[in-house]
Amino acid sequence: MTDKITVSIEPNPTFRKEVTIPGPGGQALTLDLEFIRRDEDGLKEFSTGEKAKERSNAQAVLDCVANWHNVDEPFTPAAVERLVKNWQRAAVTITTAYVNEHYWARLGN
Repeated sequence: MTDKITVSIEPNPTFRKEVTIPGPGGQALTLDLEFIRRDEDGLKEFSTGEKAKERSNAQAVLDCVANWHNVDEPFTPAAVERLVKNWQRAAVTITTAYVNEHYWARLGN
């Protein structure tokens, strides 16, 4: 008799991904981010909804990241604000990685 394997169609509420933010002079900052998982409607709202049109760069990061795991200070709105001010490509790099991971996540290895 074979054991049946059951799976859940409900995904984990968060997922982790390393994101490398480019900086001037070849500097780079690699962050281990824990992203908030959204369903199709939620991701569309994040990308093109009313809030998407008005939010700051720091708020865009706060709207898609739940935590970071390799930064020497807690994940707070003030810390995210400093991140996007000190690393000018941070918000676009993080939000692009977030959307791409939903739509283009690699299968397998």
